[in-house]
Amino acid sequence: VQPGGGYGPAARQPPPPAYSPGAPYGSPPVRGKGQIRAPMRTTPPPQPTPNTIVLLGAASLPQGVEKEIEEIARSVCIENALSTCDEVRYVSPSLAYIDFPYHEACRDFIRVTGGMLKVRNRSYKLQHSSSAPNHAVAPPDPEEPTASDGTVLDHPTDTLMVRQMGELTDTQVTKAFKQVVPRVGQVRLLTDRHTRKSKGFCFVSFYSVSEAETALARLTAMGSVIEGRKVAISFAKPQTHEQALESTMHYRNEQNNIQAQTQQALGGINADMWSSYLSYFNEEKEKVAQEKAARAAAAKSAREEAERFAEERKKALED
Repeated sequence: VQPGGGYGPAARQPPPPAYSPGAPYGSPPVRGKGQIRAPMRTTPPPQPTPNTIVLLGAASLPQGVEKEIEEIARSVCIENALSTCDEVRYVSPSLAYIDFPYHEACRDFIRVTGGMLKVRNRSYKLQHSSSAPNHAVAPPDPEEPTASDGTVLDHPTDTLMVRQMGELTDTQVTKAFKQVVPRVGQVRLLTDRHTRKSKGFCFVSFYSVSEAETALARLTAMGSVIEGRKVAISFAKPQTHEQALESTMHYRNEQNNIQAQTQQALGGINADMWSSYLSYFNEEKEKVAQEKAARAAAAKSAREEAERFAEERKKALED
């Protein structure tokens, strides 16, 4: 990611329409004598994401109702000063997906609606996609770089995501970050395409990964408060494969530069001092790694024990 760039929701590209030469638009192609029939490709059903709210339609949702659901959901978000939803996807008469920009926005929406949404004089139940067993995720390790949706990243990035902003402006966010680090690349505030109002989150890019790490650590230590408002700050996750490769390249280059500076310091007049400091730092790093491994092993053991208990209970009920 170039300085001043940052990540954001990837643009959705509509699929190309089916077309058969010499036939009406969208009609199946005419097969000649002896022509082999091509295998039919079935489109997989839409899948929820960690930032999706599932609307249970009880077999009463007509096609086309997703636009109405989206308008109602946006009105609820605006009325309660929440981040607005990105899109509503129709799945079946019994199911619709309401996609939000990040995980906390889903929880806030369910909280203010009480888990029910009224559409066409009928109330429908809402539940977060993580309520399903297949989408349950373990809480992230606080020592690891984590994105807003709970995804553990391979390494920190040079872009942060600020959520739960309310009415905060990009100028206020820039000022807050410049109080903890000397340089800020760019603050990109996401706005609703209909109302042009803030969606309640933004991306803050820096000129290096270390500056992003420092800014995150210092603002978190200060309570994650900007202009008197409690916000949520995390590393931004690359949205495309190209962004991920570029982010990894920048991170490795920065780590190589740090290693080169370290070797230069060890060969200088204060080599003994730097050697003692690095030895202490490596010991602390190894201690943290051992504690993390112990926590991971304990968590794995607890999951396995819970799975065994659930399996035994299932067998007992079947018997």
